[in-house]
Amino acid sequence: MSTRIYQGRVLSAQYDNASNCTFDTPAIDALLETFNLFQDAVNYHLVALAGMAAPYDGTEMSAFSQQVKAIWRCPSRNKEGAATLQQSIRRTLPNLPENVDFEDAIQEIFSDLPTTKKSFTLHKNPLLS
Repeated sequence: MSTRIYQGRVLSAQYDNASNCTFDTPAIDALLETFNLFQDAVNYHLVALAGMAAPYDGTEMSAFSQQVKAIWRCPSRNKEGAATLQQSIRRTLPNLPENVDFEDAIQEIFSDLPTTKKSFTLHKNPLLS
């Protein structure tokens, strides 16, 4: 069974039991903050996964990595105010410079690995070949 995720526009929000609510943040602002935090987490893992691919080895992972790299500085669907992957990663890793490139972000993401091997080759899926 699959579940369709509704992608629409939120016009209003409210807290459950609003009369007992002690939050100073309006519900719509809290919802937006939660959405942005979630999106930054998804983007971090997307970039990390792309960083695991061996460059230019002809695998699907290599192609995926090149696609992620190609949209590094492109706003999502040309939406006004949408963050680029680069901006999203900078919110997650604020010590990165403002104009950080894809490779430097990958180095930072994997900087705490105990191994010196920073590139992983994932097996080709025979169903996709």
